[in-house]
Amino acid sequence: MEKIICLLFCTVVTLCSCEAYKILAVLPIPSPSHGILGDNLVRHLLNAGHENLQKIMDEAEHGVIYFSMGSNLKSKTMPNELKKGLLKVFGGLKQTVLWKFEENLLDRPKNVHILQWAPQQSILAHPNAVLFVTHGGLLSLTEAVYFGIPVIVIPVFSDQFLNANQAQHKGIGEQIKLSYNLDKDLKVTLNKVLGDLSKYTARAKEVSAAYRDNPVKPGKEFNFWVEHVVRTRGAPHLRSVALQVPLYQQAYLDLLAVLLAAVVVIVLVVKKIVWFLTSKGKKLKKN
Repeated sequence: MEKIICLLFCTVVTLCSCEAYKILAVLPIPSPSHGILGDNLVRHLLNAGHENLQKIMDEAEHGVIYFSMGSNLKSKTMPNELKKGLLKVFGGLKQTVLWKFEENLLDRPKNVHILQWAPQQSILAHPNAVLFVTHGGLLSLTEAVYFGIPVIVIPVFSDQFLNANQAQHKGIGEQIKLSYNLDKDLKVTLNKVLGDLSKYTARAKEVSAAYRDNPVKPGKEFNFWVEHVVRTRGAPHLRSVALQVPLYQQAYLDLLAVLLAAVVVIVLVVKKIVWFLTSKGKKLKKN
């Protein structure tokens, strides 16, 4: 029974991941969890652990800017001067700023609120969310696309640089480099995006509409594939052909054997040629 459940789960996750690549037509940052949130869940998450978060966002007259560098890069590891610089930049904005930070910050501006844990999808789903400053992770950018929120991307490593380039290319945001001058660069980019926010928002909504345009709702599609896997006893016809590759091919032992054979042949040919030349030279000397 446990084996069947495990097989079912793995197959469904694989199917969902493959289906998620539909976003490649709009923005190449796929996610296996797009569009599953419902309104009730959004409202629930918005209040989970943050009794005043709903009030803060509802009362944000000029909108909310959400700043999060994800779970890998901790904001608390930033140099103190950079933290102070960022607080100064945020304090100069008329918008409310939600900063996902792992510890409390003293002497912060009134419009800056610290969240040690943030219900990110719920924040982006709020109608007052106007901008998302992010590290450009796969899921974060996909959520921004889904909810139609413009972004400022600060890529750190891996696919984040590609995601940042695509976001900028598609016109839904801008990108800046992570450096000790981040506060100064962010100020310039914030002024650029906020100064023409309607353009970025309109483009983000266009991309979001294309991404949301599915033949069926994700919940129904998920149920269908679960039932399909059960009906077909694990959906063997949908499994990757890579599962059928023998172990020696997975370890490239066949390729290694070919390379070794080629080396052996070359060595033997060279030895043969050397032997032929040396033996011919000896015969000439004797004559």
